[in-house]
Amino acid sequence: MTRLARNICLLLLTALAVPLLFQGQDPVRRTSDHWIRDRFLREGRAGACTATLPDGRMLATGGQGSRGALGTAEYLSVTGDYLSASPMNVARSEQVCAALPDGRLLVAGGRVTGDAATNAAEIYDPSTDLWTNIPAMGEARIGATVTPLVGGTVLIAGGEASGLASATLEIFDPNTETFSFAGSVMSSPRKNHAATRLPDGRVLIAGGTDGRTALATVDVFDPASGSIHSLGRMSTPRDGLSATLLDNGQVLLAGGSDGAQDLASSDLFDTRSGSMAAGPAMSSPRRGHQAFLMPHNNTVMIVGGTSAGEPLASTEQFVWWAGSYRGQFKTVDSLSSARSKMTGAASDTGMLTIAGGRTADGALSLVSNTVPVATVTSDKLDYQPGDVVYLSGAGFGPNDVVHVVIHETPTTHADVALDITADATGAFNHVDVYHVEEHDLGITFHLIATGSPSGVTAETSFTDNRNLVLTFAGTGTGTVKITPSVGLVTAPIGCGGTGAFAISQTVTSTCLP
Repeated sequence: MTRLARNICLLLLTALAVPLLFQGQDPVRRTSDHWIRDRFLREGRAGACTATLPDGRMLATGGQGSRGALGTAEYLSVTGDYLSASPMNVARSEQVCAALPDGRLLVAGGRVTGDAATNAAEIYDPSTDLWTNIPAMGEARIGATVTPLVGGTVLIAGGEASGLASATLEIFDPNTETFSFAGSVMSSPRKNHAATRLPDGRVLIAGGTDGRTALATVDVFDPASGSIHSLGRMSTPRDGLSATLLDNGQVLLAGGSDGAQDLASSDLFDTRSGSMAAGPAMSSPRRGHQAFLMPHNNTVMIVGGTSAGEPLASTEQFVWWAGSYRGQFKTVDSLSSARSKMTGAASDTGMLTIAGGRTADGALSLVSNTVPVATVTSDKLDYQPGDVVYLSGAGFGPNDVVHVVIHETPTTHADVALDITADATGAFNHVDVYHVEEHDLGITFHLIATGSPSGVTAETSFTDNRNLVLTFAGTGTGTVKITPSVGLVTAPIGCGGTGAFAISQTVTSTCLP
Protein backbone atom coordinates (compact mmCIF):
# COMPACT_ATOMS: atom_id res chain seq x y z
CA MET A 1 0.00 0.00 0.00
CA THR A 2 1.37 3.47 -0.86
CA ARG A 3 2.04 6.06 1.84
CA LEU A 4 -0.82 8.22 0.49
CA ALA A 5 -3.30 5.34 0.50
CA ARG A 6 -2.22 4.29 3.98
CA ASN A 7 -2.63 7.82 5.32
CA ILE A 8 -6.11 8.10 3.77
CA CYS A 9 -7.13 4.87 5.49
CA LEU A 10 -5.72 6.06 8.81
CA LEU A 11 -7.51 9.41 8.45
CA LEU A 12 -10.83 7.59 8.01
CA LEU A 13 -10.13 5.49 11.09
CA THR A 14 -9.20 8.63 13.04
CA ALA A 15 -12.46 10.33 12.05
CA LEU A 16 -14.41 7.31 13.31
CA ALA A 17 -12.38 7.17 16.52
CA VAL A 18 -12.86 10.80 17.64
CA PRO A 19 -16.39 10.31 19.05
CA LEU A 20 -15.27 7.10 20.78
CA LEU A 21 -12.34 8.93 22.35
CA PHE A 22 -14.59 11.32 24.26
CA GLN A 23 -17.06 8.60 25.19
CA GLY A 24 -14.21 6.71 26.79
CA GLN A 25 -12.73 9.58 28.79
CA ASP A 26 -13.53 10.03 32.46
CA PRO A 27 -15.70 13.07 33.42
CA VAL A 28 -12.76 15.34 34.27
CA ARG A 29 -11.00 14.68 30.99
CA ARG A 30 -14.17 15.23 29.00
CA THR A 31 -14.75 18.68 30.55
CA SER A 32 -13.88 21.82 28.62
CA ASP A 33 -10.70 23.63 29.73
CA HIS A 34 -9.12 20.36 30.97
CA TRP A 35 -6.26 18.68 29.12
CA ILE A 36 -6.60 15.19 27.69
CA ARG A 37 -3.44 13.53 28.92
CA ASP A 38 -0.37 12.00 27.38
CA ARG A 39 -0.79 10.94 23.82
CA PHE A 40 2.43 10.56 21.88
CA LEU A 41 4.17 11.81 18.76
CA ARG A 42 6.04 9.42 16.51
CA GLU A 43 9.27 11.20 17.51
CA GLY A 44 10.24 13.96 19.91
CA ARG A 45 10.63 17.40 18.38
CA ALA A 46 11.38 20.86 19.80
CA GLY A 47 11.00 24.11 17.88
CA ALA A 48 8.74 22.59 15.24
CA CYS A 49 6.16 24.60 13.30
CA THR A 50 2.50 23.56 13.06
CA ALA A 51 -0.23 24.97 10.84
CA THR A 52 -3.91 24.12 10.51
CA LEU A 53 -4.66 23.31 6.88
CA PRO A 54 -7.89 24.48 5.21
CA ASP A 55 -9.25 20.91 5.50
CA GLY A 56 -8.89 21.12 9.31
CA ARG A 57 -5.87 18.85 9.73
CA MET A 58 -2.89 20.10 11.76
CA LEU A 59 0.55 19.38 10.27
CA ALA A 60 3.69 19.64 12.44
CA THR A 61 6.95 20.05 10.52
CA GLY A 62 10.60 19.79 11.46
CA GLY A 63 12.04 20.82 14.82
CA GLN A 64 15.11 19.63 16.66
CA GLY A 65 15.36 15.89 17.24
CA SER A 66 17.86 13.74 19.08
CA ARG A 67 20.32 13.97 16.17
CA GLY A 68 19.76 17.53 15.07
CA ALA A 69 17.29 19.23 12.76
CA LEU A 70 14.40 17.07 11.57
CA GLY A 71 12.97 16.82 8.09
CA THR A 72 10.01 14.72 9.18
CA ALA A 73 6.39 15.87 9.38
CA GLU A 74 3.33 14.40 11.06
CA TYR A 75 -0.32 15.24 11.52
CA LEU A 76 -1.39 16.01 15.09
CA SER A 77 -4.44 14.15 16.37
CA VAL A 78 -6.66 14.19 19.46
CA THR A 79 -6.82 10.38 19.31
CA GLY A 80 -3.08 9.78 19.45
CA ASP A 81 -3.12 8.10 16.02
CA TYR A 82 -0.41 10.32 14.55
CA LEU A 83 -0.07 10.08 10.78
CA SER A 84 3.23 10.66 9.03
CA ALA A 85 3.53 12.89 6.02
CA SER A 86 6.39 12.75 3.53
CA PRO A 87 9.58 14.36 4.89
CA MET A 88 10.62 17.85 3.84
CA ASN A 89 13.47 18.29 1.40
CA VAL A 90 15.41 20.34 3.98
CA ALA A 91 15.63 19.33 7.66
CA ARG A 92 15.04 22.44 9.79
CA SER A 93 13.78 23.86 13.09
CA GLU A 94 12.46 27.29 14.15
CA GLN A 95 11.17 27.80 10.62
CA VAL A 96 8.01 29.61 9.56
CA CYS A 97 5.01 27.79 8.14
CA ALA A 98 1.70 29.03 6.79
CA ALA A 99 -1.37 27.40 5.27
CA LEU A 100 -2.13 28.80 1.83
CA PRO A 101 -5.66 29.48 0.53
CA ASP A 102 -5.41 26.66 -2.02
CA GLY A 103 -4.84 24.05 0.71
CA ARG A 104 -1.06 23.78 0.43
CA LEU A 105 1.52 24.58 3.15
CA LEU A 106 4.47 26.98 2.88
CA VAL A 107 7.62 26.25 4.93
CA ALA A 108 10.58 28.65 4.81
CA GLY A 109 13.82 29.42 6.62
CA GLY A 110 14.84 27.95 9.94
CA ARG A 111 17.88 26.44 11.63
CA VAL A 112 19.63 23.63 9.76
CA THR A 113 22.48 21.25 10.59
CA GLY A 114 25.40 23.10 12.16
CA ASP A 115 23.10 25.77 13.62
CA ALA A 116 23.22 27.78 10.40
CA ALA A 117 20.23 29.76 9.15
CA THR A 118 18.71 28.86 5.80
CA ASN A 119 16.68 30.77 3.23
CA ALA A 120 15.42 27.56 1.58
CA ALA A 121 11.66 27.29 1.04
CA GLU A 122 9.31 24.52 -0.05
CA ILE A 123 5.60 23.84 -0.43
CA TYR A 124 3.67 20.76 0.70
CA ASP A 125 0.64 19.53 -1.20
CA PRO A 126 -1.47 17.33 1.12
CA SER A 127 -3.47 15.95 -1.79
CA THR A 128 -0.36 14.28 -3.21
CA ASP A 129 1.77 14.08 -0.05
CA LEU A 130 4.64 15.74 -1.95
CA TRP A 131 7.06 18.56 -1.10
CA THR A 132 8.30 20.87 -3.86
CA ASN A 133 11.30 23.20 -3.60
CA ILE A 134 10.58 26.80 -4.60
CA PRO A 135 12.88 29.83 -5.08
CA ALA A 136 14.50 30.80 -1.77
CA MET A 137 13.81 33.83 0.39
CA GLY A 138 16.00 36.87 -0.07
CA GLU A 139 17.47 36.35 3.42
CA ALA A 140 18.18 33.37 5.63
CA ARG A 141 16.04 33.60 8.79
CA ILE A 142 15.67 31.75 12.09
CA GLY A 143 12.63 32.56 14.24
CA ALA A 144 10.94 35.05 11.92
CA THR A 145 7.22 35.81 12.20
CA VAL A 146 4.75 34.79 9.51
CA THR A 147 1.42 36.54 8.88
CA PRO A 148 -1.12 35.65 6.15
CA LEU A 149 -2.29 38.79 4.35
CA VAL A 150 -5.58 39.67 2.69
CA GLY A 151 -5.58 38.22 -0.80
CA GLY A 152 -3.51 35.15 0.04
CA THR A 153 0.03 36.54 0.16
CA VAL A 154 2.19 35.96 3.25
CA LEU A 155 4.38 38.41 5.21
CA ILE A 156 7.64 37.18 6.76
CA ALA A 157 9.31 39.61 9.16
CA GLY A 158 12.61 39.79 11.00
CA GLY A 159 14.36 36.81 12.55
CA GLU A 160 18.09 36.24 12.78
CA ALA A 161 21.04 34.78 10.91
CA SER A 162 24.65 34.43 12.08
CA GLY A 163 23.59 35.91 15.42
CA LEU A 164 22.32 39.15 13.86
CA ALA A 165 18.68 40.25 13.97
CA SER A 166 17.03 41.41 10.73
CA ALA A 167 14.91 44.49 10.05
CA THR A 168 13.68 43.34 6.63
CA LEU A 169 10.30 42.11 5.47
CA GLU A 170 9.54 39.70 2.63
CA ILE A 171 6.23 38.90 0.94
CA PHE A 172 5.48 35.48 -0.52
CA ASP A 173 3.12 35.32 -3.50
CA PRO A 174 1.55 31.85 -3.81
CA ASN A 175 0.57 32.52 -7.43
CA THR A 176 4.18 32.96 -8.58
CA GLU A 177 5.70 30.97 -5.68
CA THR A 178 8.31 33.71 -5.17
CA PHE A 179 9.47 36.01 -2.36
CA SER A 180 10.09 39.74 -2.72
CA PHE A 181 11.34 42.32 -0.24
CA ALA A 182 8.80 44.85 0.98
CA GLY A 183 9.52 48.46 0.14
CA SER A 184 10.29 49.39 3.75
CA VAL A 185 12.14 47.98 6.76
CA MET A 186 11.14 47.88 10.41
CA SER A 187 12.18 50.64 12.81
CA SER A 188 14.67 48.22 14.35
CA PRO A 189 16.05 44.76 13.67
CA ARG A 190 13.88 42.24 15.53
CA LYS A 191 13.99 38.65 16.69
CA ASN A 192 11.78 37.01 19.33
CA HIS A 193 9.10 39.53 18.32
CA ALA A 194 5.41 38.96 17.61
CA ALA A 195 3.10 39.93 14.75
CA THR A 196 -0.62 39.80 14.00
CA ARG A 197 -2.88 41.03 11.19
CA LEU A 198 -5.23 43.88 12.09
CA PRO A 199 -8.89 44.11 10.97
CA ASP A 200 -8.00 46.62 8.23
CA GLY A 201 -5.41 44.27 6.70
CA ARG A 202 -2.30 45.95 8.11
CA VAL A 203 0.15 43.98 10.27
CA LEU A 204 1.22 44.95 13.78
CA ILE A 205 4.82 43.96 14.65
CA ALA A 206 5.80 44.35 18.30
CA GLY A 207 8.65 43.91 20.73
CA GLY A 208 11.42 41.34 20.51
CA THR A 209 15.09 42.23 20.74
CA ASP A 210 17.56 43.83 18.34
CA GLY A 211 20.19 41.39 19.62
CA ARG A 212 21.35 43.67 22.41
CA THR A 213 18.29 45.32 23.94
CA ALA A 214 14.69 44.23 24.53
CA LEU A 215 12.31 46.40 22.52
CA ALA A 216 9.10 48.21 23.53
CA THR A 217 8.48 49.65 20.06
CA VAL A 218 5.58 48.70 17.81
CA ASP A 219 5.54 48.99 14.01
CA VAL A 220 2.64 48.60 11.59
CA PHE A 221 3.11 47.40 8.01
CA ASP A 222 0.64 48.42 5.30
CA PRO A 223 0.72 45.84 2.46
CA ALA A 224 -1.35 48.12 0.21
CA SER A 225 1.42 50.75 0.09
CA GLY A 226 4.39 48.65 1.17
CA SER A 227 5.09 51.22 3.89
CA ILE A 228 5.84 50.75 7.58
CA HIS A 229 5.60 53.28 10.38
CA SER A 230 5.84 53.43 14.15
CA LEU A 231 2.71 52.80 16.19
CA GLY A 232 4.19 53.88 19.50
CA ARG A 233 5.45 51.88 22.45
CA MET A 234 4.21 49.26 24.84
CA SER A 235 4.32 49.91 28.58
CA THR A 236 7.58 47.95 28.81
CA PRO A 237 10.05 46.16 26.52
CA ARG A 238 8.95 42.62 25.70
CA ASP A 239 11.38 40.05 24.28
CA GLY A 240 9.61 36.74 23.59
CA LEU A 241 6.04 38.08 23.84
CA SER A 242 2.85 36.99 22.07
CA ALA A 243 0.47 39.15 20.02
CA THR A 244 -3.14 38.07 19.45
CA LEU A 245 -5.95 39.93 17.68
CA LEU A 246 -9.19 39.67 19.68
CA ASP A 247 -12.61 39.85 18.06
CA ASN A 248 -13.43 43.03 20.01
CA GLY A 249 -10.82 44.92 17.97
CA GLN A 250 -8.03 44.85 20.56
CA VAL A 251 -4.61 43.19 20.33
CA LEU A 252 -3.36 41.35 23.42
CA LEU A 253 0.42 41.74 23.89
CA ALA A 254 1.38 39.37 26.70
CA GLY A 255 4.47 38.39 28.66
CA GLY A 256 8.04 38.40 27.40
CA SER A 257 11.17 39.68 29.12
CA ASP A 258 12.18 43.31 29.67
CA GLY A 259 15.85 42.28 29.59
CA ALA A 260 16.12 42.01 33.36
CA GLN A 261 13.21 39.74 34.25
CA ASP A 262 10.39 37.75 32.71
CA LEU A 263 7.02 39.48 32.71
CA ALA A 264 3.48 38.56 33.77
CA SER A 265 2.09 41.89 32.53
CA SER A 266 0.23 42.61 29.31
CA ASP A 267 -0.71 45.53 27.08
CA LEU A 268 -3.89 46.02 25.04
CA PHE A 269 -3.74 47.91 21.75
CA ASP A 270 -7.09 49.28 20.55
CA THR A 271 -7.23 49.11 16.75
CA ARG A 272 -10.12 51.58 16.58
CA SER A 273 -8.58 54.40 18.61
CA GLY A 274 -4.92 53.54 17.99
CA SER A 275 -4.23 53.71 21.73
CA MET A 276 -2.10 51.43 23.88
CA ALA A 277 -3.04 50.70 27.51
CA ALA A 278 -1.76 48.42 30.24
CA GLY A 279 -3.75 45.18 30.46
CA PRO A 280 -4.24 42.67 33.27
CA ALA A 281 -1.44 40.46 34.56
CA MET A 282 -1.03 36.71 34.17
CA SER A 283 -0.51 34.58 37.25
CA SER A 284 2.97 33.52 36.06
CA PRO A 285 5.70 35.52 34.33
CA ARG A 286 6.61 33.83 31.05
CA ARG A 287 8.38 34.29 27.75
CA GLY A 288 8.60 32.19 24.60
CA HIS A 289 5.09 30.87 25.22
CA GLN A 290 2.40 29.93 22.73
CA ALA A 291 -0.83 31.95 22.40
CA PHE A 292 -3.90 30.67 20.54
CA LEU A 293 -7.16 32.45 19.78
CA MET A 294 -9.67 29.60 20.09
CA PRO A 295 -12.11 29.27 17.16
CA HIS A 296 -15.81 29.77 17.99
CA ASN A 297 -14.74 30.57 21.55
CA ASN A 298 -12.58 33.72 21.28
CA THR A 299 -10.64 33.30 24.48
CA VAL A 300 -6.84 33.19 24.20
CA MET A 301 -5.05 30.12 25.57
CA ILE A 302 -1.53 30.96 26.83
CA VAL A 303 0.55 27.77 27.07
CA GLY A 304 4.03 26.88 28.29
CA GLY A 305 7.11 29.00 27.73
CA THR A 306 9.77 29.60 30.35
CA SER A 307 10.00 31.62 33.55
CA ALA A 308 13.43 32.43 34.97
CA GLY A 309 14.82 29.89 32.52
CA GLU A 310 12.60 27.02 33.66
CA PRO A 311 9.86 25.56 31.45
CA LEU A 312 6.24 25.97 32.56
CA ALA A 313 3.33 23.52 32.64
CA SER A 314 0.76 26.13 33.60
CA THR A 315 -1.93 27.32 31.20
CA GLU A 316 -3.81 30.61 31.35
CA GLN A 317 -6.91 31.74 29.50
CA PHE A 318 -7.51 35.39 28.61
CA VAL A 319 -11.19 36.38 28.54
CA TRP A 320 -11.65 39.85 27.10
CA TRP A 321 -15.26 40.20 28.28
CA ALA A 322 -14.43 39.34 31.92
CA GLY A 323 -14.01 42.09 34.48
CA SER A 324 -16.74 44.30 33.00
CA TYR A 325 -15.12 44.08 29.53
CA ARG A 326 -11.68 45.09 30.83
CA GLY A 327 -10.33 41.56 30.37
CA GLN A 328 -8.94 39.02 32.81
CA PHE A 329 -6.61 36.04 32.83
CA LYS A 330 -7.75 32.89 34.58
CA THR A 331 -5.69 29.82 35.39
CA VAL A 332 -6.94 26.60 33.81
CA ASP A 333 -5.75 23.00 33.89
CA SER A 334 -1.97 22.50 33.54
CA LEU A 335 -0.12 20.41 30.98
CA SER A 336 1.00 16.98 32.16
CA SER A 337 4.62 18.18 32.17
CA ALA A 338 6.52 21.45 31.97
CA ARG A 339 7.89 22.04 28.48
CA SER A 340 9.39 24.77 26.33
CA LYS A 341 9.64 25.07 22.52
CA MET A 342 6.40 23.13 22.04
CA THR A 343 4.39 23.19 18.86
CA GLY A 344 0.64 23.16 18.40
CA ALA A 345 -2.47 24.45 16.69
CA ALA A 346 -6.16 25.04 17.34
CA SER A 347 -8.80 23.27 15.29
CA ASP A 348 -12.13 24.62 14.08
CA THR A 349 -13.88 22.14 16.40
CA GLY A 350 -12.70 23.97 19.53
CA MET A 351 -9.70 21.75 20.28
CA LEU A 352 -6.16 22.93 21.06
CA THR A 353 -3.38 20.37 20.64
CA ILE A 354 0.12 20.97 22.05
CA ALA A 355 2.96 18.55 21.32
CA GLY A 356 6.67 17.92 21.84
CA GLY A 357 9.13 20.43 23.25
CA ARG A 358 11.88 20.08 25.84
CA THR A 359 11.42 19.22 29.51
CA ALA A 360 13.21 20.82 32.46
CA ASP A 361 16.16 18.44 32.11
CA GLY A 362 16.53 19.26 28.41
CA ALA A 363 15.09 15.98 27.18
CA LEU A 364 12.94 15.88 24.06
CA SER A 365 9.28 15.20 24.74
CA LEU A 366 7.01 12.87 22.78
CA VAL A 367 3.97 13.96 24.76
CA SER A 368 0.92 15.53 23.15
CA ASN A 369 -2.00 17.05 25.04
CA THR A 370 -5.36 18.31 23.76
CA VAL A 371 -7.75 20.66 25.54
CA PRO A 372 -11.35 21.18 24.39
CA VAL A 373 -13.11 24.50 24.99
CA ALA A 374 -16.75 25.49 24.84
CA THR A 375 -17.91 26.85 21.47
CA VAL A 376 -20.81 29.03 20.30
CA THR A 377 -21.85 29.87 16.73
CA SER A 378 -24.59 31.99 15.19
CA ASP A 379 -26.34 30.74 12.04
CA LYS A 380 -24.95 33.68 10.03
CA LEU A 381 -22.13 36.21 10.40
CA ASP A 382 -24.16 39.16 9.10
CA TYR A 383 -27.88 39.90 9.38
CA GLN A 384 -30.41 42.28 7.87
CA PRO A 385 -33.19 44.10 9.76
CA GLY A 386 -36.03 41.62 10.32
CA ASP A 387 -33.74 38.58 10.58
CA VAL A 388 -33.74 36.23 13.57
CA VAL A 389 -30.41 35.25 15.15
CA TYR A 390 -30.11 31.58 16.11
CA LEU A 391 -27.35 30.40 18.47
CA SER A 392 -25.83 26.93 18.89
CA GLY A 393 -23.27 25.80 21.44
CA ALA A 394 -21.27 22.80 22.65
CA GLY A 395 -18.75 21.89 25.33
CA PHE A 396 -20.66 23.30 28.31
CA GLY A 397 -21.36 21.24 31.41
CA PRO A 398 -24.10 18.60 31.28
CA ASN A 399 -27.46 20.35 31.79
CA ASP A 400 -25.72 23.68 32.38
CA VAL A 401 -27.82 26.82 32.52
CA VAL A 402 -25.99 28.88 29.91
CA HIS A 403 -26.22 32.59 30.64
CA VAL A 404 -26.12 34.52 27.33
CA VAL A 405 -25.30 38.22 27.24
CA ILE A 406 -25.62 40.22 24.00
CA HIS A 407 -23.25 43.19 24.04
CA GLU A 408 -23.10 45.93 21.38
CA THR A 409 -20.07 47.66 19.83
CA PRO A 410 -20.42 50.61 19.73
CA THR A 411 -22.60 50.45 22.82
CA THR A 412 -25.90 52.17 22.05
CA HIS A 413 -28.19 49.98 24.17
CA ALA A 414 -27.88 48.09 27.44
CA ASP A 415 -26.80 44.46 27.33
CA VAL A 416 -29.53 41.90 26.65
CA ALA A 417 -29.49 38.76 28.83
CA LEU A 418 -31.21 35.39 28.50
CA ASP A 419 -30.71 31.81 29.66
CA ILE A 420 -30.46 28.59 27.65
CA THR A 421 -30.47 25.11 29.20
CA ALA A 422 -27.86 22.77 27.70
CA ASP A 423 -28.64 19.10 27.19
CA ALA A 424 -26.93 16.15 28.89
CA THR A 425 -23.94 16.51 26.56
CA GLY A 426 -23.51 20.24 27.30
CA ALA A 427 -24.90 21.33 23.94
CA PHE A 428 -27.80 23.39 22.59
CA ASN A 429 -28.85 23.93 18.99
CA HIS A 430 -30.50 26.67 16.89
CA VAL A 431 -31.97 28.68 19.76
CA ASP A 432 -33.75 31.95 18.89
CA VAL A 433 -31.79 34.62 20.80
CA TYR A 434 -32.32 37.96 19.03
CA HIS A 435 -34.53 39.71 16.47
CA VAL A 436 -32.60 42.26 14.41
CA GLU A 437 -34.20 45.69 14.04
CA GLU A 438 -33.67 48.75 11.83
CA HIS A 439 -31.94 50.71 14.59
CA ASP A 440 -29.29 47.95 14.86
CA LEU A 441 -27.70 48.87 11.51
CA GLY A 442 -23.94 49.32 11.78
CA ILE A 443 -23.67 47.50 15.11
CA THR A 444 -21.39 44.58 15.94
CA PHE A 445 -23.01 42.22 18.45
CA HIS A 446 -21.02 40.01 20.82
CA LEU A 447 -22.89 36.95 22.14
CA ILE A 448 -21.22 35.84 25.36
CA ALA A 449 -22.20 32.47 26.82
CA THR A 450 -21.18 31.26 30.29
CA GLY A 451 -22.23 27.93 31.72
CA SER A 452 -23.46 27.44 35.27
CA PRO A 453 -22.29 25.65 37.31
CA SER A 454 -19.40 24.65 34.97
CA GLY A 455 -18.08 28.23 34.59
CA VAL A 456 -16.81 27.61 31.04
CA THR A 457 -17.31 30.50 28.65
CA ALA A 458 -17.30 31.26 24.93
CA GLU A 459 -18.15 34.19 22.66
CA THR A 460 -19.07 34.82 19.05
CA SER A 461 -19.98 37.96 17.14
CA PHE A 462 -22.16 39.05 14.23
CA THR A 463 -22.91 42.28 12.40
CA ASP A 464 -26.06 44.03 11.18
CA ASN A 465 -25.35 45.70 7.86
CA ARG A 466 -27.66 46.39 4.97
CA ASN A 467 -25.64 44.90 2.14
CA LEU A 468 -26.78 45.80 -1.36
CA VAL A 469 -26.35 44.01 -4.68
CA LEU A 470 -26.38 46.17 -7.82
CA THR A 471 -28.02 44.51 -10.84
CA PHE A 472 -28.95 45.73 -14.32
CA ALA A 473 -31.81 45.07 -16.72
CA GLY A 474 -31.87 45.98 -20.40
CA THR A 475 -28.97 47.52 -22.26
CA GLY A 476 -27.25 50.89 -22.28
CA THR A 477 -24.16 52.88 -21.42
CA GLY A 478 -23.64 54.97 -18.31
CA THR A 479 -22.05 55.43 -14.93
CA VAL A 480 -23.60 54.44 -11.61
CA LYS A 481 -22.06 54.96 -8.18
CA ILE A 482 -23.73 53.45 -5.14
CA THR A 483 -22.70 54.05 -1.53
CA PRO A 484 -24.98 52.67 1.20
CA SER A 485 -25.14 54.68 4.40
CA VAL A 486 -24.47 51.47 6.32
CA GLY A 487 -23.16 48.22 4.89
CA LEU A 488 -21.51 47.14 1.67
CA VAL A 489 -22.36 46.82 -2.00
CA THR A 490 -21.60 44.19 -4.64
CA ALA A 491 -21.50 45.38 -8.25
CA PRO A 492 -21.35 43.05 -11.27
CA ILE A 493 -17.82 42.33 -12.46
CA GLY A 494 -18.96 42.30 -16.09
CA CYS A 495 -20.26 45.84 -15.75
CA GLY A 496 -17.17 47.41 -14.20
CA GLY A 497 -17.61 46.54 -10.53
CA THR A 498 -15.29 44.43 -8.40
CA GLY A 499 -17.92 41.78 -7.76
CA ALA A 500 -16.96 41.76 -4.07
CA PHE A 501 -18.41 43.53 -1.04
CA ALA A 502 -16.99 47.06 -0.89
CA ILE A 503 -17.95 50.30 0.84
CA SER A 504 -18.58 52.03 -2.48
CA GLN A 505 -18.34 50.98 -6.11
CA THR A 506 -18.57 52.80 -9.41
CA VAL A 507 -19.88 50.93 -12.45
CA THR A 508 -19.04 52.31 -15.90
CA SER A 509 -19.82 50.05 -18.82
CA THR A 510 -22.08 49.02 -21.61
CA CYS A 511 -24.03 46.36 -19.75
CA LEU A 512 -25.95 43.54 -21.36
CA PRO A 513 -28.84 41.93 -19.44
